[in-house]
Amino acid sequence: MIITCPHCQTRYQVAAEAIGARGRQVQCAHCMQAWQATPVAPAPREVPKPAARRDDTMFDEMSEQQLDAAIEAEARAAPTGEVAAKASDHGAATDPPSKLDQALQRKRQRAFSRRQDSLTRRLPLARMRRMARIVALTTLVVVLCSLYFLRTAIVRQVPDMAGVYEKLGLAVNVVGLQFRDVRTLHTLREGKDVLIVNARIFSETGGSVIVPPVIVTLLAANGAALYAWSVTPAGSDLAPGEIIDFETQLTAPPDGAARVKLTFADGRVQSEAPAAMSEVGH
Repeated sequence: MIITCPHCQTRYQVAAEAIGARGRQVQCAHCMQAWQATPVAPAPREVPKPAARRDDTMFDEMSEQQLDAAIEAEARAAPTGEVAAKASDHGAATDPPSKLDQALQRKRQRAFSRRQDSLTRRLPLARMRRMARIVALTTLVVVLCSLYFLRTAIVRQVPDMAGVYEKLGLAVNVVGLQFRDVRTLHTLREGKDVLIVNARIFSETGGSVIVPPVIVTLLAANGAALYAWSVTPAGSDLAPGEIIDFETQLTAPPDGAARVKLTFADGRVQSEAPAAMSEVGH
């Protein structure tokens, strides 16, 4: 006999014994919906004429064969396409979908989601959003690289940025000069205490640089400034890699001076990168 799913109109050929006289609950393998299948009483037929009997029989047999072929094709199209009624002999007509069925449904859902995402990414608005994210990321990288590699020029234009770089552990030498071999000598001359400070000034830039005045500061043991004075070095400018000697002296230095700090002054900001210090000699 033939039963038809009332939900998707898929037809199946099953044995009448599988349905029984009172009917039974079956499940469609195509749409996974269940319904109560009942035996259908054959419609009364008129007794065919003897001459037409052979033709009617051939037509019925042909229809049955075509229906069987359609059901087999439907079963091949759906991996789970065995109607639940065929499993009635094993008592599985009303069992829930198997794990294989659930895995197949999840696989189909994932494939559908991938297709939907692919279509969504092709939309003009989605392309504009991706382009905006790329532009924003590129701009951020350029800004960060500029802040790092151009920090000296930035501090020269905005001196307050020196403190920001210092907190980040990036010392900025806006002058382009360094102190080397800082030495102090505490001696007596004509019965007076004299503090002599010697150092070498080195150019670390790639071009010629003007040597600004040097500020000499005497510090106490706790770091407090006791006395400071400014000295203009002998050389006016330095070529790349050039070194000049620096010397200054102070008569009657204040008591308690323990260290000497040398810094450059460019008229706008004092640079302590690097700040040279030396213990005061006695």
